[in-house]
Amino acid sequence: MSSDLTVYLISCLSTPVLLFLISVIFKRFPIKNRNHFWGYRTRRSKSSQAAWDEANRYSFQLLFEFSVALIVLAVLLWGLLASRIGLLNLVWINMAFLFTAVGAVIFLTERRLKKMSETVKQEL
Repeated sequence: MSSDLTVYLISCLSTPVLLFLISVIFKRFPIKNRNHFWGYRTRRSKSSQAAWDEANRYSFQLLFEFSVALIVLAVLLWGLLASRIGLLNLVWINMAFLFTAVGAVIFLTERRLKKMSETVKQEL
């Protein structure tokens, strides 16, 4: 294995693989109670047990899906662009996709919780 490929695999695949493993663990063993240590913790997610359960279920599902997409994307980018744009540029591109995916998980989860709280208010 070339040293460029090794550097790329470590820098661009380690985080998506770690996110994948975390999402699998938390999907398999969901966090049952609100806490201050792990899980999807925002003011909105900690507002009720129902919000906590939904936030963690939904965010870890999104994390699972985005991490799989990031892994596939990293492999595809390596195969298609590595020789054209260079390793450093490829790492930056992968980092941009990673930050976008994490931001999307937060944004989409918060939007879902907001809709959920609005539905509850309407029912009252």
